[in-house]
Amino acid sequence: MVEQCRPMFQTMGKNVFHMGETGSGHTMKAVNNFLSACSVAATSEALALATKAGLNPRRVVDVLQVSTGRSCATELKFPRFVLPRTFDDGWRIELLSKDLDILSQLARDLRVPMFIDSTVQQIFGFALSQGYGQEGHTSIARLIEGWAGVKVEG
Repeated sequence: MVEQCRPMFQTMGKNVFHMGETGSGHTMKAVNNFLSACSVAATSEALALATKAGLNPRRVVDVLQVSTGRSCATELKFPRFVLPRTFDDGWRIELLSKDLDILSQLARDLRVPMFIDSTVQQIFGFALSQGYGQEGHTSIARLIEGWAGVKVEG
């Protein structure tokens, strides 16, 4: 069945993976989005700290891009949305928070401890409580900048 639908799937995206039984793709999406949320939150904290310590945020991202701290956040999200201060990445915080809720419920159901998920959920949950729900998920950087008392731009 998947092979019969593959041409249709390929019109929606260039990478098509069959993950297994019904619901497996949903699980994969939650896992991926959890890691994306972690990356944006961690990079936001790292850049706020580096900026407050006097480092140039653009230069920090350049170094991270060729170092072990590299991620989609350093390669795409910070150069395109955070450093130029647009935050218009098109993925609303409320939608990412929903995916984090899905992952947390799955972890509880399977009895898998997810310590980092708890922290990331609190960050995104706080953003929701502060009215950031309709904003792009890279707006988390602004929230963290506020806590650090610094503005990451470049």
